Amino acid sequence: MSKPPSLKHFLAILLLGLLAPVITSEWYSPLIGLSAGEPLVRDDSTETQIKQRYFENRVRPLLEERCIRCHGPAIGKQESGLDLSHREGLLKGGRRGAAVLPGKPDESLLIQMIEGHVSGLSMPPDDPLSAEERKILRKWIEDGLVDPRLATDSHAGGGIDGIPPMEKRGDHWSFQPLTDPVVPKVGNPQQIRQALDAFILSTLEEKGWGFAPEADLFTRAKRASHLLTGLPLDWDRWQILLSQNDEEAFDEFIEELLESDAFGERWARWWLDLARYSDSNGLDENLAFGEAWRYRDYVIRSFNQDKPYDRFLLEQLAGDLLPEPTSEQEWRDQRIATGFLALGPKMLAEQDKDKLAIDVVDEQLDVTGQVFMGMTIGCARCHDHKFDPVTARDYYAMAGIFRSTSSFENLDFVSRWREVSLETPNEKKVREDWEQRRSQVEDRRNKNLDVVKKDFEKDLISKLDKQLVEAVEWASVIPGKTVVENSSMSLGLNRSMYGNEAIPLAHTVQGGEQQVTWDLEVLQEGLHEIQVRYTALESRPMKLYLNGEVLVEAALGETTGTWGLEGLRWQSVGSFEFKAGVQQFKLVGGSAVPHLDRIRLLPKKEPDAQDWEQGVLAWVDYLQRPSTLEDPLWGAWAHRALKRSSEPVHRQQEDFLGSDRRQHLAPEVLQILGESIGGTLGEISSLWKTLLIRAEEGGDSKALVEVLNKVRGVSGPWYEILENSAQHAPPQLRVELDNDQKKLQELDQIKPQEAPRTLGVQDSDAVNLPIHIRGSHLRLEKEPTPRGVMSVIANNFSPPSIPDDSSGRLEFAQWLLHPEHPLTARVIVNRVWLELFGEGLVSSPSNFGLRGDSPSHPELLDRLARDFIADGWSIKRLIRKILDSTAWRQQVVSRPEYMLEDPENRLLWSQNRQRLRAEAVRDSVLQVSGQLDRKMGGTLLMTPNRGYVTNDQSNNQARYDLPRRSIYLPVIRNAMYELFSAFDYNDPSIHIARRPSTVVAHQALYFLNSPMVIEAAGMVVDEVLKETEDENARIDACYRRILCRHATESELERASSYFEKVRQWRSDLEAPDEISDQQVWHSFCQTLLASSEFLYLD
Repeated sequence: MSKPPSLKHFLAILLLGLLAPVITSEWYSPLIGLSAGEPLVRDDSTETQIKQRYFENRVRPLLEERCIRCHGPAIGKQESGLDLSHREGLLKGGRRGAAVLPGKPDESLLIQMIEGHVSGLSMPPDDPLSAEERKILRKWIEDGLVDPRLATDSHAGGGIDGIPPMEKRGDHWSFQPLTDPVVPKVGNPQQIRQALDAFILSTLEEKGWGFAPEADLFTRAKRASHLLTGLPLDWDRWQILLSQNDEEAFDEFIEELLESDAFGERWARWWLDLARYSDSNGLDENLAFGEAWRYRDYVIRSFNQDKPYDRFLLEQLAGDLLPEPTSEQEWRDQRIATGFLALGPKMLAEQDKDKLAIDVVDEQLDVTGQVFMGMTIGCARCHDHKFDPVTARDYYAMAGIFRSTSSFENLDFVSRWREVSLETPNEKKVREDWEQRRSQVEDRRNKNLDVVKKDFEKDLISKLDKQLVEAVEWASVIPGKTVVENSSMSLGLNRSMYGNEAIPLAHTVQGGEQQVTWDLEVLQEGLHEIQVRYTALESRPMKLYLNGEVLVEAALGETTGTWGLEGLRWQSVGSFEFKAGVQQFKLVGGSAVPHLDRIRLLPKKEPDAQDWEQGVLAWVDYLQRPSTLEDPLWGAWAHRALKRSSEPVHRQQEDFLGSDRRQHLAPEVLQILGESIGGTLGEISSLWKTLLIRAEEGGDSKALVEVLNKVRGVSGPWYEILENSAQHAPPQLRVELDNDQKKLQELDQIKPQEAPRTLGVQDSDAVNLPIHIRGSHLRLEKEPTPRGVMSVIANNFSPPSIPDDSSGRLEFAQWLLHPEHPLTARVIVNRVWLELFGEGLVSSPSNFGLRGDSPSHPELLDRLARDFIADGWSIKRLIRKILDSTAWRQQVVSRPEYMLEDPENRLLWSQNRQRLRAEAVRDSVLQVSGQLDRKMGGTLLMTPNRGYVTNDQSNNQARYDLPRRSIYLPVIRNAMYELFSAFDYNDPSIHIARRPSTVVAHQALYFLNSPMVIEAAGMVVDEVLKETEDENARIDACYRRILCRHATESELERASSYFEKVRQWRSDLEAPDEISDQQVWHSFCQTLLASSEFLYLD
């Protein structure tokens, strides 16, 4: 008998055959595949945008600067017949053949020549390209030679490929003043619910067409729920709406959605795409934007408050320059909002800081132009815009505004982006008063403590010879290991932010349960005290296991004041009897644990024996540490401790220090220790004692000072005990120290909260920038360009006057919001329309220029823009108006005769089918399975602010397993969450005008294999099976929970047939009990979750 197929494969086959026609209707389901005739589509628009931007920012300036002079378009300037001024010229090449093979840099003649691989030829001939410049051209060719330049391009701004000369481009529709169109008359006025319907219907009637029938109440409710909140329609709320079944009830339902917190979360996610929101920098230094979440939460608040769009725009471009409001939250929001300008990726390690500065300005200006004006202004950095009425002078007039804005705290080797304080003036006064009171007490205590610490250090030095010898003896008896010496560990080792090379600290780097295991050999049977050295700013207790059994339920719960080395403290976990032999110790914690250093077992001494000296234990710890073996001064002692013996070293034996170590020590140190060190350990240790005495005496020797600093430093043996030296103070001084410590603790109880900070910008010295010839900051025109705005808009109203002593950001933002500005209102109403219909009136929402699309209904666009301004720039009011229109309430229909003439439904004869975005897919799965956590705000980013999120030393620490709404999940550049990438949210490094909607195989695989989907299906099944034992009732319950409707008779029949076939198949198995009813129902629910009805909106 052949082996039966696996349950997963068998159920998949049955589900495909039996349930597919029911669940998928006539459109795509990712579990099943594509409907007949539908192409497999991959939208690469985002990737192309990235490559085009790379060309404009890196490649074009390089070609213009170094190559075009000899290989340009002008006759007589094409040496060897090679024209590098356009892509066709590169592919055609010159006398030696094609200059470039796209995707193959090593085989491209251009690369061979600039790298000097062609005998007798090296280009450029007199001044070869730098390694970085060659790298730029290599990457460009490797990425496919993306190059928008045309053979007919001209630098004079003349006609290009149908584009009029610069002086005529202002005639383009988008630069014309807003009209005030009259609502057209229609032949079928009963179909008009809102004035906007008339503009659409009149166009349809010209062709003899009309609107599609109105969608039923369920379809409209489901559509509205997802579009307004990003969440599926709730069954109980649907039942209420269904029972009322009138227009007033539906209006109330829409209002309820608009006023829900979920509205702000869903629409903020839309805006964050436009603002290229991310929780990390990306590029060369992918550091955590640990405060970026405040901008995200600000956007959520703004949409929930229905903050007028003009105010929203003003705050993001110039919030720090606005008058102070009365509300503290508004005061903070004005500063948080400027994070819009700070969110872009930055080449932080770029060593040409002038270039870095202008690159950041270019990125800020580019995203500002696209988001608020629908203009690709960045294309004018190197020359007048090839298509739009934006001259290079316009570009640098606006660039001066952003160059007069500070985006960095410093421009060190790795530049530091700016973060601004959110401390209000009142909070600042309270904090400063508290700091003054505390510093007085702390200064007094520190002076006394310095005296005690100095005396204690002298005592430690005086005992060094004896303590060092005793430490060598005990190092072989006291079992102890660092986290580096673990047997197994889920944690990562940090050697930079928290720990260092000498003392790496173990910390969480991935989600789930955390553990570290050590195998320690107990040499002497008896009572031992378990001690762990760790640091923790907050309480994160862990369980301690001994040989697989829980020994301590909650250990390491105390805090030490920091996450770094300065807070490392030994903590006693308890004393226990141990037999001789290897014992396994395992610390287990939740997703976040203390930062761990080492563990040790301290043998209990006899009752009459002297207790452990802290100085001896400090040296034991230091000598056992693996990193000490590599230390040139103390490594010999660490090696000696490994020998498990303290027998004397005879003088005829080799030098105790060794020649290898000597060559790394300073002459002053060697002079004290002597040329050849021998004798007993006691005699040898006296030399090291003398060394520290000499170092403590001071003098001009930096080498001797460094010896003592290393011992007392944070990685040295004495750091911790010196920090606790107050216990060694004389009685009277001990009283003073204790009293001051008590006062400090009392003050710390009333400590004002630390002032939060946020990504943001502020004005710096005002500058006017000269035009950068070919975009290069190294070649400047002589005269600076006064700061200003796009000159083409001057045809509509006068440009602003920018003060000499400020950046001009406020004036620039106010200019954008002038009621006669032809772009701002048009662009935003088009974006809202696109969100509600799946397509904009202008299909290129971030390009209203000459290469963008023309509006399908220009009069409607202007009417909406005019009304939007008149309605106080209210987004919610605009949405209400659109959702109440006949156009929006249409069904999704297929009309072949219409599609022949209007295949993209530009005339809106039907509603458009829309697939859920990546975030809505995840949120919906969690919601229908009862798992979604609706808590708002805050950050889930585990990496500390400015820490590396992805590099050679650490894994991506972002967590995606918490059931919060997807807007709160970390967005990590270069390491996107797999679900986001699978469903077309790919690159947050650039402004995303609209998400593509692709149909690709890995979406289906995600629903088959994702732990989240599998768990959600299981949770639905658990609840359904508890409710009833009736099979049809269970089927219906699955439909209600997942699809928010009852199963039809046909669906019930098909599902029952499926379950019957599974039962027949299961009965033929050798072990039928291995296949449970739970598994069968689980597969059924998983298919419903993967259905088109779940993933698409009609």
